[in-house]
Amino acid sequence: RAVLFSDDTRWDAQLSPDGRHYAYSAPINGVGNIWLAPIGRPDEAVALTQSTSAGIPMFQWSADPEIVLLLSDHNGDERWAIRALNITSGEQIALTPGDGERAAILAIDAQQPGEIIVSMNDRDREYADLYRINIHTGARTRIFLNEAGYEAFYLDARLGLQLLRRTDPDSGNVTIDRFDRDAPDGTNITRLLQIDYVDTRGFSLRSVTPDTAFALDPTGRETTALVAIDLNTGARQVIAANDRSDIVDVVIDATTGQPIAWAVDYDGKYWTGLNSADAALMQRINTDLEGRVDISSSSADGRYLIAYVSGRAPAYYARIDRHSGEISRLHDIYPALEGMEFTAKQSHAIPTRDGHNMIAWLTLPHGSDLDGDGLPDQPVPMVIMPHGGPWAQSREGFDPWQQWLANRGYAVLSPNFRGSTGYGKAWLNAGDQQWGGDIHNDIIDAADWAVEQGIAQDDRIGIWGASFGGYLALRSLTSTPEVFACGVSGSGSTNLLTLYESLPDYWRAFRGEYRHRVGDADTQAGRQLLRDHSPLFQADRIVRPLLISQGSDDSRVPRAEPEQMVEAMQANAQPVTYLLFEGEGHGNRNPANIRTYMAAIEHFFAGCLGGRAEPWGGALDGSTVQVPVGIEHISGLEAALENRQD
Repeated sequence: RAVLFSDDTRWDAQLSPDGRHYAYSAPINGVGNIWLAPIGRPDEAVALTQSTSAGIPMFQWSADPEIVLLLSDHNGDERWAIRALNITSGEQIALTPGDGERAAILAIDAQQPGEIIVSMNDRDREYADLYRINIHTGARTRIFLNEAGYEAFYLDARLGLQLLRRTDPDSGNVTIDRFDRDAPDGTNITRLLQIDYVDTRGFSLRSVTPDTAFALDPTGRETTALVAIDLNTGARQVIAANDRSDIVDVVIDATTGQPIAWAVDYDGKYWTGLNSADAALMQRINTDLEGRVDISSSSADGRYLIAYVSGRAPAYYARIDRHSGEISRLHDIYPALEGMEFTAKQSHAIPTRDGHNMIAWLTLPHGSDLDGDGLPDQPVPMVIMPHGGPWAQSREGFDPWQQWLANRGYAVLSPNFRGSTGYGKAWLNAGDQQWGGDIHNDIIDAADWAVEQGIAQDDRIGIWGASFGGYLALRSLTSTPEVFACGVSGSGSTNLLTLYESLPDYWRAFRGEYRHRVGDADTQAGRQLLRDHSPLFQADRIVRPLLISQGSDDSRVPRAEPEQMVEAMQANAQPVTYLLFEGEGHGNRNPANIRTYMAAIEHFFAGCLGGRAEPWGGALDGSTVQVPVGIEHISGLEAALENRQD
């Protein structure tokens, strides 16, 4: 565990605007901080920050190569505050109040390197206004008063507000309005587009120029295409499309705002360039770099790109020179894993009970497939890991958690159940109001398929998920109590009625979508559906071991959600273990808490699935975990907690 979940991880590499340096996130004494390294000399990296408490979860370069923008919250509550850090002097300036507000960086302009545009809900907790902020002085000017309830804003490369997005709470349709700075007040906002509800999850604006917006858009198609939208007429022109898969990613030229490449991700990610030079470069990326490649950062002149490369081997960052075509390695993300062998992740198409093919990713235990046919030589214990969201996607790439389970003797299966993105809007929308229905059926179909294929032992299948995946773990143990030998739920909702009622103020726009895609808490029939799909109200059906984990400051799934389930199971005298991590939000950030969580899970799975478990040792040292309920149900947990060193 200490190796697989080492503190020595180096994430989120981003190029400086001048392309001479890059910054990244890495812990100092277990606390996340920001580091700076010259290109080609990672051993010369220096820490830009020295946080000793909550850490710095996110950062972004400004257009000034001397200034990095730091984003921090309070114990994972996702109410972001922004500071400007001078990388030479170390001086920090607060750019947003950070007193319960939630701020976001919307636009940065290389021609105006001293200013940024930020959205912030300081006036109204539900809706954000727009501000122009000087990153050297902190001076703030409001440039748009959001009295109409817009949820998103899109600016061009010159920091000009161009488009505004709003969701109708009744229909779920999205409107895109055009903002004209030169028009008189009252006439400066006009309707440009309406996106029908069936297309809203697939629609996303990626870049805006003074005359054109570039978007991913499934309107009039089964799959999401890359389109150009005329900002004067709203007319769409398809630039690229794929009939089997959504376009899921786009690279935008930093100087022009024009797309230069796009990618699909059906059973692996594949890039296509939009001009001859970038087409050749993207083909090299597809053939020369093993696994999934995500292009995440660019220099201000657009010449250099940073790519995240993740395959069978541990992931790393690379720098790509668009002029020369050179691809060079920046640094490894997991230095402690260098030179180690890991098992491959393979895609499979799983038939569902209603005739669909569901793409899933399978990782096998080490040494279980000696004949190399992609299946274990004999059935093995298995853990199904449904992704969060549900509007997300399980993908190719190195995953230390899945490799850890494979090391312990388990197969790991990650299905892209209906509601998942990337496979067309019919598959995505088929998950609407089916959280506890057809989506759950897909999970059961995946388990049955694994048994039929000789992959899994039918009496040794566990389920473990986080967020929506945690909800599915609970739903599976209540709705089909005999299928899984045990389950782990991290930050999982138990009551879809109270989850709706506890949504943060700044998620008001999502409330309308919740009513359409999850269930309408404002109608009797909708409330009954939400109740029927809520694990809490079937807690008495659980007959298998359950481990629940929660962050004390989670703003997405408040701690009251899992605690309702724990109380119900205690009332029914059912065994449940509850791990509460103080000072954590929607998932753990503290490396000590991550190692504690993994140690508890592997000892829990060892008890119900029979895989290997590393001795506890000092796994709880430095963690903030409390075990209010069920410490006796996991072997060695009580002793480990008593021996914890702070």
